[in-house]
Amino acid sequence: MKNTFNQTNTIRHVPAYFEQDLLFTMYEEKLNERGKKISNEINREVLFDYIGLIDGLHKYQICCSDCNINSDRWPIITNDLFCELDIIFALLAVSADAQGNLVELHNFPYLQQEWAEMKEQLLIEYDERGVERWALILKMDALMQDYNKVLSYLKSPVMYGLFFNGYWQEKDSQTVQYGNELNHIIFKEDIEGFIKETETQQLVTIEVTGKAVEMNEKTVMYTGSCTFINGALDQCHKKIILDDTQFNFSARWVGLKQRFQQ
Repeated sequence: MKNTFNQTNTIRHVPAYFEQDLLFTMYEEKLNERGKKISNEINREVLFDYIGLIDGLHKYQICCSDCNINSDRWPIITNDLFCELDIIFALLAVSADAQGNLVELHNFPYLQQEWAEMKEQLLIEYDERGVERWALILKMDALMQDYNKVLSYLKSPVMYGLFFNGYWQEKDSQTVQYGNELNHIIFKEDIEGFIKETETQQLVTIEVTGKAVEMNEKTVMYTGSCTFINGALDQCHKKIILDDTQFNFSARWVGLKQRFQQ
């Protein structure tokens, strides 16, 4: 039976100590000066370990086991350094509210210490003569001084915003802010949720339409969807076209996983 969200028919939540492996991908594609398609794809393999409900918040431990970047005709000199810097966020302890918004980062001092040690080594390997890499290191250093900026970065779609997506409870709309890749544009998302249930399982499908807020000369829109099986994120994706560039953000459950049986 398929129902829209209502007050008595809402999404379940996974039990304490539930674990799942997820693959997060950001794919960017555009045309180069010769009219050829070029692309850059960032992949992260991540283990999410749900600790449980503590002080009214859902607590998670997140472990990123791999970051890799695949480029096609798009030589980005900072790709290797990007993944090296990404190691700073390999182990996270965070909490989300009831709607699925990331609201607290518990191990920020640990991350700062990891960054201090890494920065010391990076300053030996690189200097200001490597302009692009040096700029990325300085940007990372500025980020790691500010708890709120790190939290915002972690909950952005380029990181873990597709998991902590705000869809865990019924709502009609919400706002989502993207990062540097989309010039920090804020989108309003219109949300429609549907539920299928059997005696033992629940499948929730979320359909999303996003529209850019405060874009004066043009309208930027996107579509996306997420599915949950018994409260666990099965997949989430969003496709955005901005000027001549297409962005695809996705998260999908990999490895051992449940399947919904009709």
